[in-house]
Amino acid sequence: MAITLADVAKLQKDPLTKGFMDIFLEERDLAQFIPSVSVDSLKTRDVQTTTLPSMSWRDLGDQHAESKGAWDWVEETVYSMGAQIEIDYLLRKDKSLAKDPMQQHVSMFARASAYEFNDVLVNGDPTISRKTPAGISYRLGQAAAELQLDAASLDLSTGASRDANGLAFIDLLDQLIDTLEEKANLLLVNRQVKQVLRSILMRKGLWASNVDQFGRQIGEYRGAKIIDCGRKSDQKTQIIPVTATLSPIYLVRTGGDFFHMKEFLPLTVKDLGRVSGTKVERTDVEWVFGYGNPNPWSIAGLKNIKVA
Repeated sequence: MAITLADVAKLQKDPLTKGFMDIFLEERDLAQFIPSVSVDSLKTRDVQTTTLPSMSWRDLGDQHAESKGAWDWVEETVYSMGAQIEIDYLLRKDKSLAKDPMQQHVSMFARASAYEFNDVLVNGDPTISRKTPAGISYRLGQAAAELQLDAASLDLSTGASRDANGLAFIDLLDQLIDTLEEKANLLLVNRQVKQVLRSILMRKGLWASNVDQFGRQIGEYRGAKIIDCGRKSDQKTQIIPVTATLSPIYLVRTGGDFFHMKEFLPLTVKDLGRVSGTKVERTDVEWVFGYGNPNPWSIAGLKNIKVA
């Protein structure tokens, strides 16, 4: 059964881990919408259908001559994201500090983890770093051509251009959503594309929204949540960049049979206290997971949208 980090946080009994999860989820909203399944191996294999079998018709006295279909094994790997948070033990003895310095450091790492999670989910590339899972952009680069549409610099940079080109943009989105077996759960964007989407959909009366558990307005189109992936942990570089005025948008269908997380060890935060033989106290954070994409029709992308 697939659950999300938000589900786990609600059930979490350990206060330190729960606090970390709550800060993580409040900082960025994407992780709460990625379903996760538990796995018991560092490498897992999914069955990916390549050709469906065919049924047959027969005359009396004949045998059916159906085809058997075909499938491939798709291997996925889990990876460890974490940190060893250390402070001088004397800082925790300083009563003049308004806040526990270890708690403050853990809070900072929780915020940084949210940005790192979003970045790797979108941009993880095993050819650049073998320590992280393959993200959506990398997987899309190996997908069928019909899952990768080019907007050809469709101009949506001004109100006038959105009036003129808004329907053409919606047509491209609809084409990709329909390609994902007529359902997308997430539209992953940057700040500029989110503003463009909201502007166009409001003009056409197609904008919808709901409020998440932290009171954030989450925009929707055709049931797909519109998520601004935000910035990297440097707080400067957008995870989904605007390059020479052009930007992409990623569409994702999630679920156990579609794109999901594979969790080997759940997110855990442990206060280990003072490390023997040292002058530091340590808190250990670790989360071991990867991604699965057993259905190749789970991810689509629209590139070269002019937003500036």
